[in-house]
Amino acid sequence: MSSPPFSLSSSDASDGLSSRPEEPLDRIIEAMEQTPLSLTEMKSDWNLEDIDLICSMDDWWLVVKHATKNGRLANVGPKFSIDADDLLRNFSHKSPALRLISAAIAAHNLKLPEKQTIVYYKRARKAIMRSCHEHPTIETVQAFYFLYLFALWKGQPSIGRKFLLSSLQMIKELQLDIDPDDSPNLAALQLTQREKEGRRRAFWASYWSFCWEQAVSPEDVDFEITARKMKPPNAFATETQLIFARAPLVEWDCQVCSLLWRIKRLHSVPPPSIAALFVSQSEIETNINLISVHSRIPPAFRLYSKSYDCISREDYVRLISQLQELGLDEVSDAANLNLYLEASVAALHRPKLFLASSKSCKPMYLTPENHMILTSAINQTLQASHRILCLFCFFLDVSEGSSRHLLEESQRSYFSPDFHVTYALFESFCVFWFILCRMDAIWWPFIEQGDAGKEVLAERLNQAVAFVKRIETEEGSFAGTMKPLVRCMESMEDEINRVLRDGRSSSMETALQEMELGMTVMSLGDNVTEYETKDPYCFLGLLGMEVGGGLRWKGRSEESWKLFWKLNS
Repeated sequence: MSSPPFSLSSSDASDGLSSRPEEPLDRIIEAMEQTPLSLTEMKSDWNLEDIDLICSMDDWWLVVKHATKNGRLANVGPKFSIDADDLLRNFSHKSPALRLISAAIAAHNLKLPEKQTIVYYKRARKAIMRSCHEHPTIETVQAFYFLYLFALWKGQPSIGRKFLLSSLQMIKELQLDIDPDDSPNLAALQLTQREKEGRRRAFWASYWSFCWEQAVSPEDVDFEITARKMKPPNAFATETQLIFARAPLVEWDCQVCSLLWRIKRLHSVPPPSIAALFVSQSEIETNINLISVHSRIPPAFRLYSKSYDCISREDYVRLISQLQELGLDEVSDAANLNLYLEASVAALHRPKLFLASSKSCKPMYLTPENHMILTSAINQTLQASHRILCLFCFFLDVSEGSSRHLLEESQRSYFSPDFHVTYALFESFCVFWFILCRMDAIWWPFIEQGDAGKEVLAERLNQAVAFVKRIETEEGSFAGTMKPLVRCMESMEDEINRVLRDGRSSSMETALQEMELGMTVMSLGDNVTEYETKDPYCFLGLLGMEVGGGLRWKGRSEESWKLFWKLNS
């Protein structure tokens, strides 16, 4: 799996910046010429610091292995990162929390035994708790952020969210939400451009995740922070080394996530009536916002195919060329951005789509205006869901499938989808499942026909389920976020396949035992015996529907939506 945003990385060979042959040795010698690692944690009174917080050469080598390739800083994840070169050169002088969580992230991404990664995490958590009573620093902001990332990767975002909020709080205290070029308080420090960009990245890393959490978290992520006073991330390089890769998509990522958050809030409770679901002022305003966000995305960042449900070989060549021109560092972000853009269309119109199963909303009972609205909702959600699956399968195909020969081997990992796409895939599954298994067949003639047959659709759905199951496996023994998605998508796929094979009458033949799908929340540590079940991460959930006759989604608004459909059936 590609590392999520803001991993410990900073350069990309495609930028054409090559290091001097002796640079790897320079970095090692410089690090070892610093104060001996075993003494850096001693207090002024020569009392030895807590042994869990002491820096070691093993820690440093682990981070080096993660952040470099053949001695050169390597892009092991997208480019929102701390200054990895500075981290390696001054490792022993960094705060214990930052050193240890950097080692935990390295251990996770290098697929070391889970027990070893958890030990690093627990040591970093101890260090960060001790630093909470000290004056906030950028290193503390970074450490809190990486603790959040680690918990997220392990499938425990509820644990990680606390670290993210602490990072955001310190950003406000340090005024990192004011661009360093425009902050008079920093004038006396005479920061270099490299140091300014480091501050800028510290803000954008946490702010991007804040926007993403708002889009997918079932709980309100209540914090007042904006990017209005910030400049976008900039590329920075020394004469020999790219330190920060350019990041032109981050602003748009944040805007799309904020759009999804507004859509989620719009549908957090059902409307008072079917008439209000067809047309309401809040829905009109959200739709205007959606159109505005979509229209402002630069064309270079949008990934289109000639057909909404099929990507031709000509499209393959064009999309690969477009992404390579954009930059390998940007490929993963471009994939997420485009899938989330399509997911925003599906999520906005999905409640209206669900009206197509109501007896009171048959075509003959609707006004021409409402008939047009519902027909539009059906086709918009379906086409957006096809685009989600098509783009996902394109990235999977060129990174590890039969079309990987179209890319150089060194480029394939950049095109590999990361875990963020799972939420867009789930949204598309909800649409396909409803249209094929729940929508009144009287509406089928109003669907605009595409090029993909049912065999192609079944294969794409299978690839999507297999991918989400892979992400669940990578979460390890603490897996929480992916479990409800996998269980629900598997059940949807099974029901869809039966309909595609045997027709609609077979879709409910095998009723599932009643079950409510929730997210397992547990602490990250040894011998975990206690856990609780919370609402899963997603954009909307099932909006009161049941899969297979018994599978429900755990969520605060699910029961109210279920009652809405019952009263308006």
